[in-house]
Amino acid sequence: MRGRCFASRLTLKSDTTAGLHKRAAIDLVPANWYFLHGMFAAGTQTSPLREAPPSRESIAGWPEIAQSVAPFLDQVQQQLAGQVEAFDPEIAPYAKYALANHGKQLRAALTGLAANCVGGWNDSAAKAAVIIEMVHLATLLHDDIMDGAELRRSRPTLANKWDNTTAVLVGDCLFANALRLAAEFPTTDVCRAVSTATRMVCSGEILQNNHQGNLTLDQAEYFKMLRMKTGELFALACELGGSLAGGDQQETRALREYGICLLNTSDAADE
Repeated sequence: MRGRCFASRLTLKSDTTAGLHKRAAIDLVPANWYFLHGMFAAGTQTSPLREAPPSRESIAGWPEIAQSVAPFLDQVQQQLAGQVEAFDPEIAPYAKYALANHGKQLRAALTGLAANCVGGWNDSAAKAAVIIEMVHLATLLHDDIMDGAELRRSRPTLANKWDNTTAVLVGDCLFANALRLAAEFPTTDVCRAVSTATRMVCSGEILQNNHQGNLTLDQAEYFKMLRMKTGELFALACELGGSLAGGDQQETRALREYGICLLNTSDAADE
């Protein structure tokens, strides 16, 4: 299913992309100028978008960008809710509570936007978005325990509503179910990418815990942890969205680098 996330057409030729050797036709509206600019700049020496960026007044915020992939996000949310059935009936209420706390679905939106950059979203991209959301939600359950948080997104955390042990085990179940879904793809590449990203996120959490209260931590180490904890799933979303929509290696690599570069934006920091 091809989603229409942009309004007009922009054709980028190989002589201006310095790395994307085939012609790529990409839709563009002001709301997504920075998405495309960042994606190509991450994978090339020079940006193909040489004209000045639109004014701040003409650039839409997150709601309009998310609206451009609204059907994709609806599909992801339906499939995510359906994952409750994969759990034992006694465990299902915990899983349902965890999976319902999806927030802005930033990672899922990135998956859909990345897919649209190279060919359009499809069922495989939607499934990848479900996997990434499950991994993210699992990390939130563990985060809330370590932080002693009582609320997340204006409602009690799972640990607060039940207990820490339940929250830890539900998070583990979400991780395991995400890997089960990843293993269903005909290629092992998806499962390998998801497991690598999951390991990276967990490693970032360990490093953060080790450096808690460390006032001598330098900027490089700080951004290393941020990239591992947050940037890795952004990168995975863009990478899988592109590859599962038919993007070649160079396009997929550029999309992955764009996901990492999102760490430099205020939206990523707020997220």
